[in-house]
Amino acid sequence: MAKKFKRKAGMLGIVMGGLILVFCILAIVGIFINAWTASKGSALGFETDSVYTSLSDWAETLSNLNEIKNSDNSLLASMVTFGYLTAIVTVALAVCYLLKMVLNIGLFRFIVGIGGIATVVLGIILLILSFQFCENGKFDAIIASTDMFPAAGVYLTSFGAILAGACAVVGCARK
Repeated sequence: MAKKFKRKAGMLGIVMGGLILVFCILAIVGIFINAWTASKGSALGFETDSVYTSLSDWAETLSNLNEIKNSDNSLLASMVTFGYLTAIVTVALAVCYLLKMVLNIGLFRFIVGIGGIATVVLGIILLILSFQFCENGKFDAIIASTDMFPAAGVYLTSFGAILAGACAVVGCARK
């Protein structure tokens, strides 16, 4: 009778699982810090201090703009949606990876691989949308101007998701 050996998690799988948890925490922290975007302006030649806006503030602004019928807020809506979606998918990826390590079922390996690729794509899309939103938020007039740029929250969430997805793919590609 042939013995069935249950594979234990290898050292690479354990390391990738730890990294996925760290990057998942980075993505969650990026959502909740008060620095999703930053604005810096000048008026009459005087520089103003940077003003930081959180993702929850942008979500509240979006809900207020939705009450106005003629406002075009599709880029803001996309950025807010992808911000939250990226963090949620990164958490789901971490849970699935840990289940894959514990249960050692081939189906979870496939799910985690696809989820890792999707998480990388979501992180890249979030980064692109945030840069486009900030580019559209610039204001330039004769006496005043404002520049808007992504702040720490965007980078933490995007790169946390991208790196977590990459670690999941590496952890699944290696047998």
